[in-house]
Amino acid sequence: MLLVVEDLVKHYVSGGFLRRKEVVRAVDGVSFSLNEGETLGLVGESGSGKTTVGKTVLRLVEPTSGRILFDGRDVTAVKDTRPLRKEMQIVYQDPMSSMNPRMRIADIVGRPLQIHGMVSSKRERDERVRYLLERVGLSGDHLYRYPHEFSGGQRQRIAIARALAPEPKFIVLDEPTSALDVSVQAQILKLLKSLQEERGIAYLFISHDLAVVRNISHRVAVMYAGKVVEMADVEEIFSNPLHPYTKGLLASVLEPSPDARAPEEVLPGEPPDPRNPPSGCRFHPRCPLADERCAKEEPQLREVEPGHWVACHKVG
Repeated sequence: MLLVVEDLVKHYVSGGFLRRKEVVRAVDGVSFSLNEGETLGLVGESGSGKTTVGKTVLRLVEPTSGRILFDGRDVTAVKDTRPLRKEMQIVYQDPMSSMNPRMRIADIVGRPLQIHGMVSSKRERDERVRYLLERVGLSGDHLYRYPHEFSGGQRQRIAIARALAPEPKFIVLDEPTSALDVSVQAQILKLLKSLQEERGIAYLFISHDLAVVRNISHRVAVMYAGKVVEMADVEEIFSNPLHPYTKGLLASVLEPSPDARAPEEVLPGEPPDPRNPPSGCRFHPRCPLADERCAKEEPQLREVEPGHWVACHKVG
């Protein structure tokens, strides 16, 4: 097992000198695992804690509690995280926001190579960057251009090349295709699959686009209000969803057909405020199956079928 996350918690404290301090429960007890060469899709509504999970696993954000094991090492106990950066990378949603507009592509992609001592000269760096650019479908002649000279899809390829530079075992992909045209999305997904098959990289693929998640993932974890409510193989999730929230998410997807009717409101209401989550099951105020037990007792994530985990009193 490459990555094991156990009871991960990340709370923020909001407020300040003139305001009452409040605890924001962004992630509240998330557990999952990931094998080499596997993709775990992480889905849910905005604000469910998906991105916070990704950043906390990489220790870009410090966890409040819980344990993260990567390749047998306890990430949460490591003081010097630089060696981890070589093996754990991230690709953000908007590549322009994660690139210095004043740096050339050779410097942007080559920076990880220099930081981790993987090249000994500028010439060697440029040769390696040229190879990486060509590997992600760009021309090596683009070496000395600036980010603004590329399209959105090309910039995302550059971001992927930068993540690949230190030869990582694991990459967090945070909405990597959401800002791209459909045709470009398909190209990026094909590229990611090809790189995974070639190098055995594991992906944590964060997205709200269920069609994209179905296309690239091996397993899927569904998050709601800081918790994983369902997790299973990708086809099991889409063909046999068990949690009422997962069913609502899937039912809300528009069908690509002129005869298809727009779905009715299958998820009424809004997600809870992470500063004041409801008691019991966090989904119970919006759930059509909720009863008194759901309002009082928090359901635990349990394996109701082989490989199919659900946190719901009404299942199993």
